[in-house]
Formats: sequence, structure tokens, C-alpha cells
Amino acid sequence: VVTCQMGLMFVEDRTAAVAEMRRALVPGGRVVVFSMHDPAAVADLLRAAGLRDIDAHESTATFQLPAPAEFPWQYMDLTPMGPFVAQATEAARTAMELQVVEARETYVVEGATPLDQPMVIATGRR
Repeated sequence: VVTCQMGLMFVEDRTAAVAEMRRALVPGGRVVVFSMHDPAAVADLLRAAGLRDIDAHESTATFQLPAPAEFPWQYMDLTPMGPFVAQATEAARTAMELQVVEARETYVVEGATPLDQPMVIATGRR
């Protein structure tokens, strides 16, 4: 099994990436891709790589994000924006946090922010 969870969208040459996934499989092995692309586009990528028995459909996952004051800092540290934001002044970081809190506070439920995220789940066999 080869899995790719929310990574394909960051790859410049998706066709080559899926071809490499196929190469790594034993005959009959399965690729599972979780992505934010169009299901038909992901199915086309799997098909172009020579995979068979392809299924690609959209599903919705509900995430419980941290409270709005915590979320931007946890998120930023996981992105290329982290070092830039870390260099911002305290006043700029405070203003950014306040903007996020004001925009999201109406969505908070029991201290967390639920988020319904549509995603594509696609599979194919070698």
C-alpha cells in the first residue's frame, strides 16, 4: 500500500509523483490518495500512471480545530509562513491574532472550532 495524505496538492509534477507511487507497489498493491483536488482529476492521474480499479469520490471530514486564539500559531508553525510571522513585531502578531479571533469566534463550540473539510479519497491498484 502507498498512501498520500494531503501531499499531492503540493507536488509540482503530480503525474511523476503518482507514477512513482505505482512503481513502489507490488502487483495488486493499492494506492490511496487523500487530496483537495477534483475527484475526476485525481482519477485521471491514477489512470495515467497505469493504475486500475480506480475509485475517486468526495467525502467530508469534520476537524476540531483549536480555539481561534490558538489556531493561527499552531497552523503557521507548520507552514513556510512560520519564519516570517515569527519575525513580525509583537504588535503585528497581536493584531493578526485579534483578526482571526474576531472572524472565527462565532463558530466556536465548546472551546473548539469544528470545520467540515471536503476532500477526495481515491484508490487504484497496480
